[in-house]
Amino acid sequence: MYPTFRAYNLHQNWSSSELKLVNTAGHSSSDQGIIDNLLVGGRCVAGDKVSHAAMRNMMACTVSGQGAGVAAAISIINNQTTQN
Repeated sequence: MYPTFRAYNLHQNWSSSELKLVNTAGHSSSDQGIIDNLLVGGRCVAGDKVSHAAMRNMMACTVSGQGAGVAAAISIINNQTTQN
């Protein structure tokens, strides 16, 4: 998923951050530790060139990204996984 050293560097430069390593998370999005904290933001659709040309993705990406950020913040404040 995200290289540990990059997460550590981000943590070092973000004074209010808290770095948590999830022992049950490996390199697959299907690992339990990742599933419990997985959020998807941005363009979360699939399709061909025609269907993408017909969609207006910018607002959908903005709203889903903002929602993922809010959900992450709430889970941290409440010391819960994003699944809860």
